[in-house]
Amino acid sequence: MKLNHIDRATSARADAPEPGQTTAWDFDPARIAGYPMVTFDVFETLLERRGILRPLDLFLELGRDFAPSLGLTQEDFADLRIRAERDARAWLARRHGREVRLAEIYDRFGTLMGALGRPAPTPCALSELADAEMALELSYLTPVPSVAPIYREALSSGKKVALISDFYAPASFVAQALAKNGFDGDHRLFVSSDLDKTKNHGELYAHVCQEMGVSPRDVVHFGDNPWSDGARALQAGITHVRVVNPAGALLSRLRMDWRKPHPLPASTLFAACARAEYGTGLTKRQPQDLPVSERVGIEALAPLLLGMASWLYHEAQRNELKALHFCSRDGLVMKQAFDMYQERFGKCTDSRYLMVSRQAIYRARAVYERDAAEALFVQNWSRLTPGEALARWGLAAADHASEIAAAGFADADQEIALGDGQGMAQFARLFHACRDALQAANEDHAELFADYLAQEGVTGAARTMLVDIGWHGSLQHGLTRVLDGSGWTGRLAGRYLGLFLPNGPAPADDMQGYLFSKDRTPRTMALRASPSLVELLHTAGHGSTVGYQRDGGRIVPQFENRPDETAQYDLMIRPIQETALRFMAEVLDTPRLRPEILPPEEAFRGLDRLLNRPDPDEVRTLGQLQIAANYGANAVSIALAEKSAQGYRLWNYEK
Repeated sequence: MKLNHIDRATSARADAPEPGQTTAWDFDPARIAGYPMVTFDVFETLLERRGILRPLDLFLELGRDFAPSLGLTQEDFADLRIRAERDARAWLARRHGREVRLAEIYDRFGTLMGALGRPAPTPCALSELADAEMALELSYLTPVPSVAPIYREALSSGKKVALISDFYAPASFVAQALAKNGFDGDHRLFVSSDLDKTKNHGELYAHVCQEMGVSPRDVVHFGDNPWSDGARALQAGITHVRVVNPAGALLSRLRMDWRKPHPLPASTLFAACARAEYGTGLTKRQPQDLPVSERVGIEALAPLLLGMASWLYHEAQRNELKALHFCSRDGLVMKQAFDMYQERFGKCTDSRYLMVSRQAIYRARAVYERDAAEALFVQNWSRLTPGEALARWGLAAADHASEIAAAGFADADQEIALGDGQGMAQFARLFHACRDALQAANEDHAELFADYLAQEGVTGAARTMLVDIGWHGSLQHGLTRVLDGSGWTGRLAGRYLGLFLPNGPAPADDMQGYLFSKDRTPRTMALRASPSLVELLHTAGHGSTVGYQRDGGRIVPQFENRPDETAQYDLMIRPIQETALRFMAEVLDTPRLRPEILPPEEAFRGLDRLLNRPDPDEVRTLGQLQIAANYGANAVSIALAEKSAQGYRLWNYEK
């Protein structure tokens, strides 16, 4: 919060800084003790709209109830309401006025309806719309916690108090809103629509001072608008205390279109995000004041989890599913978010955590799909040794030293780079030499895997839906091959955070992404800055599944032991996820929120900023995170910001 002193006479007070100095301070009512009169802006200063980022978002909510009867969509209604106010303000010059009134706005609304070729609402209907807008506005208004005590302190200390608002509704409505929220003390109220004088034009301040019998230098004004509450007050000779309105700062940070209203889920989410990152009222901060884990959890991960949960909730209802199977490891935090969403809006399906992995599926495919085993044996995204390749399939390099040598490898630790043709030929020879041993080593695994899937209900329904982070759909594709080979006749579907599927006909498998389903779109290109970072933000604290074993009457997974991954999760990933889930719970606690899908373009905004426009401390902190370049317990991990020998990074944050 900042206090601006505007002239030498004012700044000469004992409690004031030097002339021209702007001082940040934790507000103490004693700091205004020398001012005989205190004035307050009303909206976004004494009152804020709980769960709404900006006032124009309310027009979408109003359109939800009234647009159908007018033959409009919600979006068309909101656009028409915004245009009507703009046109009404343009007409002010014709009547030489300063402030538009709500009735004038809805008169223009009716005229615009006619201009669009639609029946113009009757005057009675327009009056009903105006009343409904005010009722909706009133229902969202709540006190700003950090400013309300200053109002009460000013009254109790015997100061003159005036509340000043530039608003198109009449003073009677503003008084009702104030009284409803506890601002019912001995103050004067000045509203521009009744007086036809505004703070924005500057003349309302002089009017207030004249009415209250005070000199401008004896007044301190609290308000959020830099122009009408700040510059105009200073020009009038009044001291200004800046109140935080965080919406504009967040719009700029996330590059949102300020002209476009947000639907309720997005408006509620961003309102909470703006408060968390920039503060509100007299509590001021910047996103960089938050630890990286909190900032990333609030701005990037929480919107993804909330959006994904809202989409899955509707997908489960639309497909009448008995269960959603969240696949390890990326699915665990998604499941936790989905469970929170169901707790808020009512249960629509079971959610289960399925312990599967690329390695577990490939080992089963070696048994059920022999022709695919050779390609899977050498699958590699960086560098691979023969020892690592054998270990991924349950074989020990020491037991196959002769086959390794016969294939042309110097030893079990010889690294073969991706794209090395001679090395791939050596791996092919090694595979054929070990083919029977590989088959035998994985038969028990395939049987356990099939029993595990049956135990978890995957094969117990005619249609089963997986949930995972996605990208290429390989998990669903591989699991489908295993299930087909085991004799299951059901249908496997998949719902993912995103899919990089090629443009063209839809795949035969039922798979869809929340953020995107096709490659080469603006959103996919933005995420390609670092799919690895997105995966790390979603990863679980346990190791990857490498196999299964029987434990009494149940089949339980066996995990990789990667102490480095566990330490990294506990140090950085867990705090981000815990912050994201706490923040999501705060958003879900908003009373008026409905179970509507958060638009994916809105859920993606924070992640887009993190991936492509990160803060320097985010690069320093998150750039150290490491991810395995291959699957398997022996895979080498690479830091996201580390340049490879070829000169690329897993996080391409420099454009």
